[in-house]
Amino acid sequence: MAAFALAATVRQDRWQAASGRPEVFNLFTKATRIGPDGPPDSVRAARRAGYRDPLAPHRAIVGPDAHTPWYIRFRAVVLLILIVAAIGAGIAGVTLLLIASGRFFLELLAG
Repeated sequence: MAAFALAATVRQDRWQAASGRPEVFNLFTKATRIGPDGPPDSVRAARRAGYRDPLAPHRAIVGPDAHTPWYIRFRAVVLLILIVAAIGAGIAGVTLLLIASGRFFLELLAG
């Protein structure tokens, strides 16, 4: 049976070890996690810590404040029409090729 790795590395609490007090077993202060603390608890705490989101100007705005400019909507409609027209022309071209080649082979067989 394989042994599973621990989820977090633990070590003895530095403050208790450096205080010179006798060690008393306490489940909650005996070990601490090693690694990053994670994200701030609130926006206010993040601002106090100097946290800055570098991608904030590029994030999508959602909800009632989201507005799409008219030229982006117009571009989307034009591109959609071009894509549908290209697919239709492709299907029509393949159909024409099949019909023309079928007539040609029929003429060859008829002699």
